[in-house]
Amino acid sequence: MFMTRQNLIAFTGYKVIHCQIEALTAFGMPFKLGVHGRPIVLTAEVQKYLGSTTIANAPEKCEPNWAALEV
Repeated sequence: MFMTRQNLIAFTGYKVIHCQIEALTAFGMPFKLGVHGRPIVLTAEVQKYLGSTTIANAPEKCEPNWAALEV
């Protein structure tokens, strides 16, 4: 769901928080700051940024069984 600290370091290339924030801003990556000032990034946003066509944990389309209504 959220990027771990290690994933965030690997993605941005920085360990220092303000450098991570600058990198995320430069990437145009949406993020929020947590209560301790660390950036919080959704894994799905990173996957979308990197061009993933399928996003992990995406809800499946749910369709009714129309055949069950036929008499």
